Amino acid sequence: MAKGNWLIIRVELVSWSGDAVAPSPGRDLLVSSGHSLFRFAVAIDSAFARWDLGHLHMFRFPHDVEYVLGGDEDDPGAANTESTLIEALRLEEGAEFEYIFDLGDEWLHRCEVRAVGVDPEAEFEEVPLGPVPILGWGDPRSVWADDPRSVTSPAAPDRAFRVILSPPAPSGSPGGSVRAHRPPRPATPGSPRAHPRGRHRASSSRR
Repeated sequence: MAKGNWLIIRVELVSWSGDAVAPSPGRDLLVSSGHSLFRFAVAIDSAFARWDLGHLHMFRFPHDVEYVLGGDEDDPGAANTESTLIEALRLEEGAEFEYIFDLGDEWLHRCEVRAVGVDPEAEFEEVPLGPVPILGWGDPRSVWADDPRSVTSPAAPDRAFRVILSPPAPSGSPGGSVRAHRPPRPATPGSPRAHPRGRHRASSSRR
């Protein structure tokens, strides 16, 4: 279990291969300062329904500070996402940075720290083992679908979060943002509750 300060970070897909994505699908993720950037990246990719995980990823912060999976032999200043904890970044509410999946096609995401010092049990009903999505809107599959109108978000009560079709309204406005809590798992007598743990290892070869 990761301990430390908990944050809510909003991640929105804004472009793919240089082409703007509009409207931008987005996810709010609950993340601990004790998690690594690598675990955060894996959670983002999972929340955006990616399966082709054999690509490098990178986080880019202001002043051209970069963190790359496996580091970067061509840029000694680029640190490794696997060994960098979020607490080392000293993120504050309102901080913005970028996440890039696949350094060839460049799936560019805008990230914003929405809250710092949150209670994980209040947001997720228990302390999660890793970064988890707690709110989502838009379907990222529409980006590569031949007919985006054919893509729908099927009902799936066992999912960890609910995808809504439009961005959340600003706080305080009518019908404000939808926050979905993790649904209860069916209890099995005599057996402990299982916690899904997804682990993915990306390739360190560039396209």
